Amino acid sequence: QHSNGSNRTDARQHADQRVTLWLSSFFVDTNSDLEAALNLFKAEIDALYQIDAVFIFISNELGMGMHADTELGRKFADLQGWANQYLANLADQAYFMVSGIPLKIR
Repeated sequence: QHSNGSNRTDARQHADQRVTLWLSSFFVDTNSDLEAALNLFKAEIDALYQIDAVFIFISNELGMGMHADTELGRKFADLQGWANQYLANLADQAYFMVSGIPLKIR
């Protein structure tokens, strides 16, 4: 049973690889306002969470690689990290992929 109380054994499934694209759009649309962009992202995720379906989100981890040279790039990396945390906290399962090897987080 899913944490929101629904039984998702026969639910629809959807894989989504556009988390970073969503964030970049929200970041541009809000003139690089971290809080506003994150709130828009959270609202989208919260709306999807209400649908009786299984979602598989694939996202980038920007904080473990080279750090951006610009303030704008560092702000976006922070946004990506907060968005990933938000998704992981709502998820029934969360995996971190390293060199094609899935490491179960939750």
